[in-house]
Amino acid sequence: MISERARTAYSESADRLARRALDALQGAGGAAVAAPHVEAAASEPEGDPAVALGAVRILGADILAPYVLTGLPPTEGETAAIGLALGALPPADPPPPAPPEGPEQAWTVAWVDWGLATTLSLPSRP
Repeated sequence: MISERARTAYSESADRLARRALDALQGAGGAAVAAPHVEAAASEPEGDPAVALGAVRILGADILAPYVLTGLPPTEGETAAIGLALGALPPADPPPPAPPEGPEQAWTVAWVDWGLATTLSLPSRP
């Protein structure tokens, strides 16, 4: 069971990452979203890279929107940060059964995972 303190840390990290993604979509701060977020968490005295990786998983494909919309491929740092997040918190294999047979929350997470993996594998446009 996750503690309230841990829940707050994940929520705050996801909020910061979402703001970073929005900034990238508005043209501020470059297209990289996940890598700078994880790097910042590793360099902050109170930062926790594991929490930052969890935030990457929470936002899923949204962190790749700046690349999808511009047609540019994600940077190596970006794909490495996403790979770390997927490695640290691997998707369920096989995915859980769809509701009503399976729990709705697990099914939602499986769709977020699918969206992130699928978006990451999209070819870039020239």
